[in-house]
Amino acid sequence: MEQIGDFFRKLVDTADFPARWHCGEWSDFHGWLYIISDLLIWAAYFAIPLLIIWFITHKKHKLRFNRIYLLFAAFILFCGVTHFLDAVIFWNPVYRLSALARLATAIVSWATVFALIRLLPKAFSLKSPDELEAEVEKRKRSEEVLRLKNEELRKIAWMQSHELRGPLSTILMLLTTYEHVADNNPEKNEIIRGIKTSADNLDAVIHKIVTQTESIEQSREHPND
Repeated sequence: MEQIGDFFRKLVDTADFPARWHCGEWSDFHGWLYIISDLLIWAAYFAIPLLIIWFITHKKHKLRFNRIYLLFAAFILFCGVTHFLDAVIFWNPVYRLSALARLATAIVSWATVFALIRLLPKAFSLKSPDELEAEVEKRKRSEEVLRLKNEELRKIAWMQSHELRGPLSTILMLLTTYEHVADNNPEKNEIIRGIKTSADNLDAVIHKIVTQTESIEQSREHPND
């Protein structure tokens, strides 16, 4: 506990360590190569989280797994901080602060790992863009086949209705003629009226079938009307 307390009391104290330039024999080329590389990595690691956050905030549609995006952003940012401190240590030996930054990086890294482990089953269950495109194409083909079948059924219904209406009209005409020439027999007239009523009902059913078929076809062709 004493060491921990001492660690945090001297967190930014550099008296106990020499600057990295004075550790070993650094040539100017080697030292500046190390420093510039660390600073370039830090700059990239700083830019990537900003781009991720910009992407999340400017995405018009809601993104899935927002938490993992933010964890990746934090993980990359903390990694960048360690590289930045490595460059700073060449002049200002803040080794304790660097160690604390590395601990934070480790915590965020493992939080990202556990989040990925929990996320992977859901991610694998999602369909790829190619699979979604194939499904859309399959649905389009099915809808086209259904449309053609509906068109065929409509034509069949229209043709059958005309074929049925021809004999039905003849029957109604003959019944009307027979009704006028028949003798005044109540039983015969009642039978004729019953046949005419049934024929009229059949004509109404045929008309209803044709009307409903045309209505269904129009609703498919103009779904937003």
